[in-house]
Amino acid sequence: MISTGNDSIFQNFPLTKEHSCSYFPERISRLQYCFAEEGFDSEIIELFLDRGFRRSADLFYRTECPKCRMCIPYRIEINQFKMNTSQKRNLIRNKDLFYRIRIPESSLAKQELYLKYINSRHNSKLNLDSDESYLDIMKAQMYEYIENSLEIEVYQGDILLGFGILDIGTKTISSVYNVYDPEDSTRGLGTFMILQSIEWAKRVEGIQYIQLGLFIPGHPKMDYKKNFKPGEILFPLNQNWIDAKGIL
Repeated sequence: MISTGNDSIFQNFPLTKEHSCSYFPERISRLQYCFAEEGFDSEIIELFLDRGFRRSADLFYRTECPKCRMCIPYRIEINQFKMNTSQKRNLIRNKDLFYRIRIPESSLAKQELYLKYINSRHNSKLNLDSDESYLDIMKAQMYEYIENSLEIEVYQGDILLGFGILDIGTKTISSVYNVYDPEDSTRGLGTFMILQSIEWAKRVEGIQYIQLGLFIPGHPKMDYKKNFKPGEILFPLNQNWIDAKGIL
């Protein structure tokens, strides 16, 4: 049984084989993982989030690389969050959009947008007719084991521009995975979805934090997260959450 205060259980979770890091190919990466056989109630979600784990389908995982500690869990104290000038401009630029939070549900529009997003990230040419394997990944990653998850959807009129999964803990919300239209690059849809998730989380009783996943200092794909302040990081040497001010 996984319980609060029993850190030895987390330390004894199995490790994957060493492999090349997807962020720093010259480095060796390794994950520590656990399949959530006990289910995904809010207490279990909170317990794993507090120890720096992420979720994908029924798998909780965190980096446990032999010679690198660059992947740092990052969370925002939502009631202290203050938008910077760029983020305020983002809301003005996207004032024609609206969002809603609902029970997660896949759709054809989401499948099409997911493949469009993956194509832009990996310079590929996937399509709905020939790449069912990627849709299986989408289904597992975003629409399975979601009994304590919600989904944010972003629209311009009736056109879907973005969607993402939010795991709901007892005091923390975790942004699991966001997908948005890569052709609307000037909008900053990724930032817009985070801002709206924070605004919504402020109205949820008991929620104090929103986790944005892993922060990698100086990495172009992750550096944007430090713009959401005040932030806290899970300090890798002692596994305590500390103020990120003056560190990042």
